[in-house]
Amino acid sequence: AHSRVKWLPHRDVVKPVHEMTAGHTLKRPSGGTAAVVYVGGMAVIAGLFADEYLNLRTWRTASHRLRSPGGKNVELNLQARFRPPPIGSVEWPAGRVLLECAADDSHLLQPNSSILEIGSGIGTAAIGLALLGSADHRAPSIIATDVCKDSLELLRLNAKANGISIAERVEARDDVSQSTVAPAVSAVCWDVSSTDAIEALEERGIRSTYLTHIIGADVVYSGGAEDADDPNRGGLAHTIAGLMRLNPNLKVKLILVNRFAGGGGLAGAALGGVD
Repeated sequence: AHSRVKWLPHRDVVKPVHEMTAGHTLKRPSGGTAAVVYVGGMAVIAGLFADEYLNLRTWRTASHRLRSPGGKNVELNLQARFRPPPIGSVEWPAGRVLLECAADDSHLLQPNSSILEIGSGIGTAAIGLALLGSADHRAPSIIATDVCKDSLELLRLNAKANGISIAERVEARDDVSQSTVAPAVSAVCWDVSSTDAIEALEERGIRSTYLTHIIGADVVYSGGAEDADDPNRGGLAHTIAGLMRLNPNLKVKLILVNRFAGGGGLAGAALGGVD
């Protein structure tokens, strides 16, 4: 078999050193050019520091184009802060991953689904799922929760801007097969790590048997799973374990972020005593 690659003669690819340098003199940049480069670089660094510490850029608009399971195009626009605090008012990448992952779940976007999101933040997943469900007339019930009241207030504003009505309290239903045409989204201030987290849900009209799915992204940093069966210890794992004991059919979908990915991160984690 003959190769189709045409190789050029060596002399056409690499010239001898004396041919490359003959008649040519390398010139150093002039003093004026060097000064311009130096001043420009320092200006960029100063601008970055000013932006970081003076909080010059406060808000940004995050726009996403989605496609519903039924093939409808949906546009999601969210207001978010450039940087924390509060930490929940920033659009984190894990929220977008959770939305994509949840949207691909054929069992989740159904009229009889009751979805509880932990750490909803600005509403990327909750509002996105509501828009997708509305586009296909599936309308799941979505309960967006967060421990940060400022983040929930931003979620409410984002929901309104995207044409999604939002309620402050969930109306409990004995039969999850009941459904509505319009998407039902509720904003609830709830601390999943408290020792009475399940009782707090009940007080807000959210019964464990009412839920079909729990979703969340980037809500675990380190630990959190120790003594999950200890009734005197709170935490994410303890609360989810309790909800699953009360409702064995409950489906849980969590996106966990590996903050120590890579050799350098693993080395730093080892030095810090983190397994």
